[in-house]
Amino acid sequence: MKKLLAKIKKKLGITARAASANDGGKKIDIGESKLAEACPYCKSKDFVKRGKRRKKLETVQLYLCRNSECGRTFTAQLVKGKRYPMNLVVEGLNYYNLGFGLEHTCRLLREKFGVAPEPSTLDLWLDEYDELCRYGRLRPYARKLYAPEETVEVTTMAHRQIYRFRYHRAKMALILKEDYKHRKFAPLRDYLDGVSSETPHQYFQDGLRISEVRSKFEKTEMIVRGKFNYANRMAGFVLQAVKENKLRHEALQRFMIANDSVTVATEVPVYIKKESIDLSCLRHPPHSWGGEYGERGGNFDNHCRNHTSA
Repeated sequence: MKKLLAKIKKKLGITARAASANDGGKKIDIGESKLAEACPYCKSKDFVKRGKRRKKLETVQLYLCRNSECGRTFTAQLVKGKRYPMNLVVEGLNYYNLGFGLEHTCRLLREKFGVAPEPSTLDLWLDEYDELCRYGRLRPYARKLYAPEETVEVTTMAHRQIYRFRYHRAKMALILKEDYKHRKFAPLRDYLDGVSSETPHQYFQDGLRISEVRSKFEKTEMIVRGKFNYANRMAGFVLQAVKENKLRHEALQRFMIANDSVTVATEVPVYIKKESIDLSCLRHPPHSWGGEYGERGGNFDNHCRNHTSA
């Protein structure tokens, strides 16, 4: 049992925290929040720090807008009025939608942060953020297929730098089972099933990244249209709780893999031939590239590599 709990903690990134909410009545700071980028009221980027607001479980940075027509005080947080910091709320949603029950999720939060909400509070969060956690409709069926600690396969790959491949096996199985038209994703499932054991890691030690290869595609011809959708709302919700820029990418990946209904894998290793990277490739999906997609043979210098999400 101890070995199983240790395995769960390692996969979920749980570390021991000595502090407790009842340590002599002292306030502890477990909250994290991003730095402000602009005033939320007038969108001005001319602002300065104006002290801090100390709460029971976190310290919030205050900012003063220097726009003469605004002059308001604000924080970088989108969600306000919470007793618990948003990074704890986000982790609670992650753990629950991986398949853990309310009480078990609260125990995991206490082990990671030293404090935890009541199960009834966690249940209220699930109702409040139901629109962002659309995996909820699949969760009851996923629990019948995999135990919570086996739902997401995690593989660490040293491809010049460290990449953490995550694969939601239950979500992939349910997508294929849910609708006959999804049968075309079967090759994707086969590819993801083999990543941890069949990836030719040597391809990722040499050669260029996709972003380093010049193609016939010209950015000057792009037409950029802004939009605000579900993905934007999800990113804004998660990133408000991440202080360091280098941690934002992984935090968003972990939330998407656990809580949305379509992301089945992150940091997927992909390797293709250089000659395939031109404008014609952008007009056709990977499965139309034939043997050049995921090819096992050939000179390493003729392949380009990248990591992406599915």
